[in-house]
Amino acid sequence: MCCRAVPLALAAEEPRRPGECALPARLQPAYDRRMSTADQEREAALRALVDEYRDRCLWFLEKGYYPVTVAERLRVLDSLQRHGDLSAFQRAGELKRWVSAAISETSAGS
Repeated sequence: MCCRAVPLALAAEEPRRPGECALPARLQPAYDRRMSTADQEREAALRALVDEYRDRCLWFLEKGYYPVTVAERLRVLDSLQRHGDLSAFQRAGELKRWVSAAISETSAGS
């Protein structure tokens, strides 16, 4: 999936900002292009948060790893809340509400 280990030949040629996908737009999964603007912003915020705290409290994640599934997102956000500072705790809590809302929408729609 997007933003996991990417072969150098497929990686974007320009340096990427924290939270940006390493894949060129033509190779990004279709779900990224179908996301609402608000969801894209929250996804970027999640990736930026992971990048910011990767060395301090997410050291066990391999470089370039970003959570994709709901379970992965919740696990990473929980780790940030348990091992990060107050700012990480608050920002992870906001993103947890977004992930939880997505779970509720999915279950309510089925």
